[in-house]
Amino acid sequence: MISTVDSDARHAHKTVHRRTDGFKAHLVAEPDTGLITGCTLTKASGPDTGDAAVGLALLADDGTIGEQVQVLGDSAYGTGAMLAGLAAAGHTALIKPWPTRSLIPGGFSTADFVVDQTAGTLTCPAGHTVALTPVKRAARFADRCAGCALRARCTTSPRGRAHRADRRA
Repeated sequence: MISTVDSDARHAHKTVHRRTDGFKAHLVAEPDTGLITGCTLTKASGPDTGDAAVGLALLADDGTIGEQVQVLGDSAYGTGAMLAGLAAAGHTALIKPWPTRSLIPGGFSTADFVVDQTAGTLTCPAGHTVALTPVKRAARFADRCAGCALRARCTTSPRGRAHRADRRA
């Protein structure tokens, strides 16, 4: 419990190292003038407090229904639900993409792997192709990594690289 007087206050984690206690403020602002046209306060975590769910509700309350607008947002607003909701409302999403990252400095990120959804395969930067599992859309390169010249840039795992085709990083 973080508050003895406010049972709605919550712990939330922006990152592994950055924690927030209390609540989150969500704002809709006009980018040219900076005027705030809508706002709400939610618990810091929990159901229906995510940026996408709250962002769509704020847009609906902002009087933009039937009007096409460009929606600017950081990567927290780039979820499938948010993008689908914006498209359904006729809005254009200008969402900062999630950065590609590598767990190995100078190594490969998921962007360096090629997913073939039709064939159900994943190809690594060295050209090794493996089948994706049908449910989790995962691939394990295992023995293909053992003698690979690019292994040091790809994985440190003794079992070889494992990869989920539906993940961003």
